[in-house]
Amino acid sequence: MFWLISALLVGLFWTLQALRHALLHSADWDLGIYDQVAWQMSQGLEPRSTLLGLHHMGNHGAWMFYAIAPAYWLAPSVHWLFLTQALGLILTAWPLWHLGVQAGLRPRER
Repeated sequence: MFWLISALLVGLFWTLQALRHALLHSADWDLGIYDQVAWQMSQGLEPRSTLLGLHHMGNHGAWMFYAIAPAYWLAPSVHWLFLTQALGLILTAWPLWHLGVQAGLRPRER
C-alpha cells in the first residue's frame, strides 16, 4: 500500500507542477539554470551554466543530472525536472517510514 500511495503522490505532484508551469508560464532563474545544464549534458557537452559561470557538477545533488540527461536527449523539456522534484519529495518519506519501523512504531503511528 505504501508503494502505491507513493506512486500516486509522485504523479500528483508532477501533474500539479506541470499545470502550474503551464498556467503561470514560469521561467524562473533556477529553472533556467537546471534546464540549461540538463540540455547540455544530453548533448554531450560540459555541464557549465552560462548564467552562473560555474561547472554544475560542484553543486549538491548534481549527480542526478546523469539520470535526467538521457530523457532530455529523447525529449528536452523542463517536465523531466518536475518529475525528479516530485520523486525527491516522495523519496524523502521512505527513510522516515523505515525510521518509524526501526523505532517500533505501530503501523498507524508511522
